[in-house]
Amino acid sequence: PALMDSLNTLDARQAQATINALRYQNTETAWSAIVRTFLGPPLDSHRMFAAIALGDRKLPSTTGTLSTGFASRSWQARLASALAISKMGSRESNLLLIVFMQESVPEIRRFVAENSDVTNETVCRRLQYSAVNDPCDAVRAACHWRLAHSSVPSFALEGWKGIRDDS
Repeated sequence: PALMDSLNTLDARQAQATINALRYQNTETAWSAIVRTFLGPPLDSHRMFAAIALGDRKLPSTTGTLSTGFASRSWQARLASALAISKMGSRESNLLLIVFMQESVPEIRRFVAENSDVTNETVCRRLQYSAVNDPCDAVRAACHWRLAHSSVPSFALEGWKGIRDDS
């Protein structure tokens, strides 16, 4: 209980240490406190540390909770949420991860492109759209590279075409 009370702090370092201590305890009560921290406080630094912890746990049932990180004000918290979702490895998590391609920060879009599951046709379609229409060169290149490694032959061909394109 004392650890959970210390999550109400405004100090980001104390929140990070508390979340790490709760992770170490590895009890349902500790994990529920981490989920509450992710969903609750007004500070995005706390949300970022909680997302990292939940991602390391790799529990697919937290994927829906982590998807709410898309609404964070801080790009670091949104990136941590995308990172955590990418670690889940389920079909649902791959579809939720591709939602982060709507992100305004190019670094997050590039991360999503590099970590997307290109065996899923819906994901490949979104990557193909971003490979052509994204304003950031790095994101477009990452989309083409990821598509080139798709198990769907038509998307793989489009990815290689984009990589070879000189324009």
